[in-house]
Amino acid sequence: MSDSVIMDRVWPTIANREAIAVDHAWAGSPGMLYKTLMNDTVEVWAKPLPKEAVAVLILNTGLDNITLSLSLADDLPPNAAGAASYRSIWKHEDVPIAGGKIEMEMTAHDNVFAVLNHSGGAFL
Repeated sequence: MSDSVIMDRVWPTIANREAIAVDHAWAGSPGMLYKTLMNDTVEVWAKPLPKEAVAVLILNTGLDNITLSLSLADDLPPNAAGAASYRSIWKHEDVPIAGGKIEMEMTAHDNVFAVLNHSGGAFL
């Protein structure tokens, strides 16, 4: 694979302004593994952000596609509870949350990077 093809594939990730903003935001912690689910094949990483927001990175470390239902109250950090939507960092869109659960399909080795914020606005 040529260098230009590789760069075309990775550039949207490494130049993602929202991901860079999460990286640069400081609210007392660089982030850490918060919880593992589904026999340790799903990892939930969390980083507190300013304005009581929280960034989460959900990783499917398994070899299978999965359907995941995350409870805001049980599976995500406490400051995520009560959020009505989350910001998908990779897709640059706001996704509604219904019934206090985030539901998603994930392929093997897939990830979802999101910011949950009660105010619904930017976290910075």
